[in-house]
Amino acid sequence: MTNGSGQQGDDRFPDEDVALIEGTREFFKIDREIRVVLAPADYPADKLFRDYGGKYLYQVDGDFGGKSVCTVIPQPPCSNDTRADSQLEQSRGGAYFPEHDLILISEKPTGGFTRKQVLVHEIGHIRQVCQGYLLDPMHGSQSMWEYHNIAVNENPVRFKDGEEARLVYDDPDWTLPTSAAEYYKVKTSPKLETVWGLFQEHVTGTQDRKMLEEFEKAVADDAYEIEQQVARGPLKVTLKTQKYKRRDFIKTRLACRFLNDLHKART
Repeated sequence: MTNGSGQQGDDRFPDEDVALIEGTREFFKIDREIRVVLAPADYPADKLFRDYGGKYLYQVDGDFGGKSVCTVIPQPPCSNDTRADSQLEQSRGGAYFPEHDLILISEKPTGGFTRKQVLVHEIGHIRQVCQGYLLDPMHGSQSMWEYHNIAVNENPVRFKDGEEARLVYDDPDWTLPTSAAEYYKVKTSPKLETVWGLFQEHVTGTQDRKMLEEFEKAVADDAYEIEQQVARGPLKVTLKTQKYKRRDFIKTRLACRFLNDLHKART
């Protein structure tokens, strides 16, 4: 028996991951192949994918086999001395690279996420690209790109599988830095009613406006009426948790991140 890795036996891409990838592709109605590389800690970053074991590759063959982690992520400087998985640290252990049409994730996920959660999030980005969205500062913000993906793509899969919602992209999204808060004349930990209108005023790009419309439609679902415990900490493992209504929380986090990114671009 073989799967998308083209391998047999123990040296093949895990069956449960194949089922997840194909199930998510079908759920998102993506009509193209999805290519995935698991970056192991014991491989150098310049090792060609064609020389990886089959258990690390899904639908990666032909010209794609001539690429490496260094090819896909050349910065920070990458060489034979760089571990394949460490080059992904700047991407929080996983990312979709549209220019290579490839998902690259650490074999062992970081940041408190499971491999399933990382794969679903990155396949969500493929869906965004299929819908014509671009991760490009000339077209739209990364903040909207990420929170649109969480609300429109990632959380529906979580809800379908009976899991808790993802409500924050990254821990800095909890607050505004002092300089940004002073600029916008709000508190560093603003409430939704204070920050949402301000945020909407600053959403001007065509792509960002369209993504915001889809985001708001997604979080209008009854699933976002529920209160959920949310942990704060770099690895999401702190015991300091508090209950928030899902809708209010994710909207506030998007607004804070967007306004913060906008402020950083000005300074």
